[in-house]
Amino acid sequence: MAYPDGAIHLKFIVIGEQSCGKTALMRRFTEQRFYSKAPPTLTVDVTNKAIIVENTNVVLHIADTAGQERFRAVTKSYYRGSAAVVLVFDITQHTTFENLGVWLTDIENLTDVGTVCALVGNKLDLQANRQVSFGEAQAFAIENRMTYFETSAKTGLNVDSVFLTLTNMIVKRVKGGEMRLRGDKSDSVVVIGKGSDDDEDEDDDEDDDERRRRRDERIKKQNEDSCSC
Repeated sequence: MAYPDGAIHLKFIVIGEQSCGKTALMRRFTEQRFYSKAPPTLTVDVTNKAIIVENTNVVLHIADTAGQERFRAVTKSYYRGSAAVVLVFDITQHTTFENLGVWLTDIENLTDVGTVCALVGNKLDLQANRQVSFGEAQAFAIENRMTYFETSAKTGLNVDSVFLTLTNMIVKRVKGGEMRLRGDKSDSVVVIGKGSDDDEDEDDDEDDDERRRRRDERIKKQNEDSCSC
């Protein structure tokens, strides 16, 4: 597929427990269709979508990851260089909400300073069966400085808003010089925080205190951006 010249390429990763609707969410956004019987994702499935945000051509490379524990080692490699993380749970299955802490640990340990994050409560069309209240989920999102959305991949409610809001945050940072682009290929162009490429290479050697500092910097910035949107 040919993309617009000068487009910003951004990597998104969609994570969460199995059967919470990650694949349906991604396909609703990229294809504007709902697949009621989509097979489970094995490892990672990447889909691309070109959009225009802030009068800027943007190409999203969205990685839909497997939720099963046995694939975690493979999917972890996709966190690296992701501009945004979409953490999904099923509002009708409280266990998918209870396990969010495991995924948060991966976000904190594996993403870059500039990564923005959204928490998504999916399957809003099954409101009558919900086990996670809006207040409970919203409180969790606030505590962890994430933007919270409730969506229905089946009806399309709020699905576009998730991806467009995150993209808007990132593009504004890039234009404001707070973030920079690195790489020259559509599958490797990423958004990271200020600093040299050598800084990123040193991430693997950071201790727990440094990772917490990076996490605090990320969530503080995202909270500021959320307030200004």
